[in-house]
Amino acid sequence: MNYNKPRILVADDETRIHDFFIEAFRKDEVSPDFSELKDLEEELFQSSEKTVRTGGAPESFDVTLCTNSMDAVAQVILSIETKKPFAVAFLDVRMPPGPDGIWAAETIRKLDKDIEIVIVTAFSDIHPFEIMKRVPPAHKLLYLQKPCYVLEIRHMARSLSAKWAMEKELNQIREQQAHRIESQKYALDEAHHALEKMQKLDALGMFAGAVSHDFNNILAAILGHTEMALMETEHDPLVHKRIGNIHKACFDAKDLVGRILTFCRQ
Repeated sequence: MNYNKPRILVADDETRIHDFFIEAFRKDEVSPDFSELKDLEEELFQSSEKTVRTGGAPESFDVTLCTNSMDAVAQVILSIETKKPFAVAFLDVRMPPGPDGIWAAETIRKLDKDIEIVIVTAFSDIHPFEIMKRVPPAHKLLYLQKPCYVLEIRHMARSLSAKWAMEKELNQIREQQAHRIESQKYALDEAHHALEKMQKLDALGMFAGAVSHDFNNILAAILGHTEMALMETEHDPLVHKRIGNIHKACFDAKDLVGRILTFCRQ
């Protein structure tokens, strides 16, 4: 997002105040005396840097003007929908006949937690501490008494816009860091699960290997005795056949144990 030209919202029921804010939000013009001094300095010190002077004084902010609280809230809603948020809102307190500026500040704060709000008023029957309670947090709320000065408004707008932009960038960095941490946490969890699986398979392999070793010893004894029984029962075909089946089953069991041992080695 480009923060070079921050958006400023001004809500005041008097159009004369609008003109005042428009003047306050224009860039500083280079005075003739200052221009002559810069020319003299460049000539004396042979500076390679040249002062860039613009004709006129274009606005340094994107300013939206409103005459009532309802319109100010509507503009904030639109800024959120279009993803073009306001950096600072200057709100008058008394804007008849609709809701006052404090209501607008409360509503805007609920809509946009990042916007810097400045209450600007000639008179208010609400104490500033009460306003801070109704429009938290305190570090994003200022109270400015009329009459105020152009340079005062201009400096405040610049400072608050810079603060707003810096907080936006910090929030983006925090979100990126949080996403990176979450990704690393997920990768660590996956590695941990894989390690647990390997440990379980390793334990299973060790157990299967020990069982296979003992089972092979038992099979060796059975095979030995069945082979001798086969030789001794050749005269009895029925018994000889049954012992032959046992002998064949022993070889099948031996093959199964071999496959288990192969799995254990893997």
